[in-house]
Amino acid sequence: MGNDNKQKQKLNEEIIVEEQIIPLEKYNLVHNWKLIMQFNFALFKNKDEFVIIDHNDEYIARISISNGGVIEFKKTLYDLTPKIDFNNKTIKIPFINRAR
Repeated sequence: MGNDNKQKQKLNEEIIVEEQIIPLEKYNLVHNWKLIMQFNFALFKNKDEFVIIDHNDEYIARISISNGGVIEFKKTLYDLTPKIDFNNKTIKIPFINRAR
């Protein structure tokens, strides 16, 4: 009888399943791309290139890693292209000056 009560509880529990649909074609992620991490954003990988998309399916950045130890943001949401150079220990970040 104890097992019957447990089964009834499982049937009465509400199961909530959330699903996030990511439009891969929209971001040109249709061939060998693999989803490798997903929290408040999704991180996709294909060879030496990565793409980050936020939880609203907004494109954040496309990043490549070179053999020379340089990470280059090929395209970002804001059309800025920062670079991280591990060999020279530098980070180059473009910024926007707004005229007032």
